[in-house]
Amino acid sequence: MNKKNVIVLLLMPFIIALACLTSINITFNLIDTDIIGIRWDYQANEAYRVSDSPYELKAVGQNQKNYPVMNSSLVWKVSNRDSADMEVHAKIVDGNKLLALKAGNIVISVSNQKGTVQKQMNALIYDNSAIVINSLHKSSGSNIDKRTYFGEYDLKNSKEKVRASIPLSVTCYPSSLKENMEISYLSKNLTYDQSSSILSIQSALENDEESRISFSFKGGSKEESEVSYSFFTVKDGVNVYSYDDLMYCTNKSKNGEVVVLQTSLESEENLENNQEASLFGRKENGKFSFEDDVYSFSTHWNSSYIAQWNEYCKTHKEYSPISDQVLVGIHVQKDFYGNGYTLNLHNLTYPYSSTTVNGVIVPTLSKDNLFRGPLSFFTLGDPNGMPLVTAYGQDNIGMYLDGDDITLNDINLKNCDFGNNLSNLEYVGTTLETYGKNITVKNSRISNGKTVMRAYSSDVLLENSLLSYARNFLLSLGSYEYLPVDEKSPHRFVDDQGAISSSNLAEYCKSSGTADTVMTNFISGKVTSYTKEGLFSLQESFDYSKDEISSIYKGHIEVRDTYFYMSNIASIAFESMFNGPYLYSSIPSLIGEIFGSISSEGKSLVPLEAKNCGGISYPVELTISGKTRFYDYKKQEGMDLAGLIRENISKIANSILQDKEVSITIDDIFPIKSLLYREAKKKKLIYQDNIAVPIAYYGGGANYSKVIYNKDAEVRDHIQNELKTDMLSELLTLGESSVSTMKGIRSMMKRCVLACIGFNDFRFSLLKGDGYLYGETPKVADLISNSK
Repeated sequence: MNKKNVIVLLLMPFIIALACLTSINITFNLIDTDIIGIRWDYQANEAYRVSDSPYELKAVGQNQKNYPVMNSSLVWKVSNRDSADMEVHAKIVDGNKLLALKAGNIVISVSNQKGTVQKQMNALIYDNSAIVINSLHKSSGSNIDKRTYFGEYDLKNSKEKVRASIPLSVTCYPSSLKENMEISYLSKNLTYDQSSSILSIQSALENDEESRISFSFKGGSKEESEVSYSFFTVKDGVNVYSYDDLMYCTNKSKNGEVVVLQTSLESEENLENNQEASLFGRKENGKFSFEDDVYSFSTHWNSSYIAQWNEYCKTHKEYSPISDQVLVGIHVQKDFYGNGYTLNLHNLTYPYSSTTVNGVIVPTLSKDNLFRGPLSFFTLGDPNGMPLVTAYGQDNIGMYLDGDDITLNDINLKNCDFGNNLSNLEYVGTTLETYGKNITVKNSRISNGKTVMRAYSSDVLLENSLLSYARNFLLSLGSYEYLPVDEKSPHRFVDDQGAISSSNLAEYCKSSGTADTVMTNFISGKVTSYTKEGLFSLQESFDYSKDEISSIYKGHIEVRDTYFYMSNIASIAFESMFNGPYLYSSIPSLIGEIFGSISSEGKSLVPLEAKNCGGISYPVELTISGKTRFYDYKKQEGMDLAGLIRENISKIANSILQDKEVSITIDDIFPIKSLLYREAKKKKLIYQDNIAVPIAYYGGGANYSKVIYNKDAEVRDHIQNELKTDMLSELLTLGESSVSTMKGIRSMMKRCVLACIGFNDFRFSLLKGDGYLYGETPKVADLISNSK
C-alpha cells in the first residue's frame, strides 16, 4: 500500500469522528407540502341576515412558490361566540355555504384538512337590522389569543411616537338606518371623531380593563341593537405597521419598545396578490440589504476554539480570523404582542441562490447572504477554506428575547418558507431564542428553523403554542455556564493493562503519555478486559467537578399545553458540552503528526489542533405540564445527522485517494440511530416502524439536566423514560481494527467518535409503542380553545 493510502487510512477515522462532535442524529427528510396560509376578503366582523338561501363563503389556500399542494381543499366550520349559548344560529351546508338560521353571534372558521392552518372571523346573524364595526387596518384573522391589542402610540414616519388612532368602518344594515345610529358607550381613555370615524387612544386603562366604543340604534332596545368594538390597550405599547416601525422598536432602540404588531411582514414571494401584509426588509437595486439593520452580539457559547484560531492567525498571516458574532433579525427587549400576525424572515435568512439536482431545488448561499450557518465550536482544518469538519456552536437568530420579564404573545413567527425538504433549513438559523429570567412565550406558532426555539440559561414559560418544522430540534435547552476541565487535582487512573496510578490530567494526558497509549490502543481495537474501566477512569477525571454542579440548575423551563410537530431528530434536546480526550489535549497525538505531513498550496490541511475546548455544562430543569403533546413520529431512515455538522471529508478523501471510492455515512461511524431503534424494539416502543422521541439527552460529556412531569401532564402515561444507548460497550466487542478493510476503518471511526465527545451514554425518552397520537396533527383550533 503506498504512503498516500496509508496516510488517508490513518487519518480518516479521526477526521470523520469529529464530524459527530455536534450531537444526536437524523436523516434527509422530505415531507408532505401543505398550504402556508389562507387568504380571504372578509373583515374581522361580518354580518349575515337570516335567510333560507345560503351564503357562499370564499377563501383560498396559499401555496409556497414551486410547491403546490395536492389536496388544498378547505374545511369550513361555525361555532357560537359564547360557549354557553346552546342555540343553533347558523350551519355550514354544501361544504362552503353558510345558512343563517337565527339571530346571534357566531365564529366562522376555515382551515386546511390537517387543521394546522386556520383563519376565522366573527359574524352577526340578524333578522332586520345590524351594525358592524371594523378597523380599516385589516386584522390577521389568525389570532390564538381571543383578545385584540393596541398600543398607546403610533409612529410618525417610523421615528416619532404620537398618540395612537384607529380608523373605523361603521356599517349599518340596512343602510337607510345610518342616521339613526348613535354612540351608546365610549371608554374614558378614548375619543371619537364622527366626521372622520377616527378613534383615538389617550391612555391605557388600569387593571386590565377593556377599551370599548359601542353603537346602537336610537329609540329601540339598546340591548338588542348595541354592537361594540373592543380591545385591550397596552401601556407604553407602540403599534407597528411596517418593517421600519419594527426596526425602530427593536434593533434600532437601545432599550427596546413594547411592540404591538398591526400587520404581517412577509417574504417578497408571499406578497404577490396579497394586500394583507407588508415586506420584511428593504429591497434596493434588486437586492435586499440587512447589514445596517441586524443586531449582533458576541456568542455566549464556549468560544475557546474561535479565540485560539484567531490568536493563531496573528502569527500565521496566511490564515484569516473568524467571527464570534451572532446575527439577530429582531432584537426584542420588552413585551411583544403579535395579534396573530405573521413575521416571516425569509428575505433575511434564506439562501438567495439555488440549483436544481435531479429535479429537486436546492438552496445555495450567495455572497450577499448574512445568515450562513452557525458559528464554529470546533473545526478541524481551515475554517475559511475547506475544513475537514466543523462542529457547530451558537447559530444566528430570527427573533431574540433578550432580558428579563418579557412576554411574547400570539405571534406566527417563522424564519423562512422552505419547500418540502427539512434540509433546506440548513442555513436559516434559530427561529426564536431566549436569554433571561421570567420570559413567557404563549399563544404562538414558531416554525421553520434549523432549531425552532432555543432557551439557554433562561427561565421560560412556553404555553399554549405550536413548534413545528425543525432541521434539528424543535426546542433546544441548555446553559452557557460550564466548568472547564480540572487538570490539576489528583485522580485515580486505570490503564488498559490494569495498572493503577494517581496523577493529574495535565500529566496523565501528555503526548506519548499513558492516556495517549490507552487511547491509541482503544482506537485501533486493541481491547483488554481493563479497557472499559480505564476509559471510564479517564472520563471521570474530565467530569471531576460534577458534584459541584449536578444540582445547580442554570435554567428552568416549563412547557405547558404546547404541541411539537415534525423535527428531524427529537422534539426537545437537553444539550451539554462534549468532553472527550481529544478536545482536552488532542490525544492520541499520532493524529497531529499525520496532519502535519499533509499540505496544499503552502497551507497545512489542519493548521491548528485546539486544546481545552470541552467542559462540564451546568444543567437545566424542564417541567412538562397540561396538554403538551408530541406529534413527531419518524421512521429510522427519517432521522438525519447532517444538519449538525459541516464536513468536506468525502471531497478531500477522494481527491487524495483517487484509486478508491470512499463509502462511509455518518451512521456508519456514529451508530446512535441504529442503537436507539434496536433498544426501542427490545422495549416494544416502535409503532408501525415509527418511534416518537420527545426528549433527547446529549451524551459524551456529563449531562445532569432533568425533566419533571406534573401530575396534570397528559403525556406522562404515554412516555418511556431514559432509554440509554451504550455505544462504548458496543464498540468494545468489535475486536481489533484492520485499516486494510472498510469494515476495519468503520470500526476505528466509531471509536474515534467517543474519543472526541466522551464516553457517557446518550439517553432518550420515547413515547410508548401504543400509537398515541400516531397519524394525528396538531390543531390550531385546540390552541384557540385553550387560550386564556
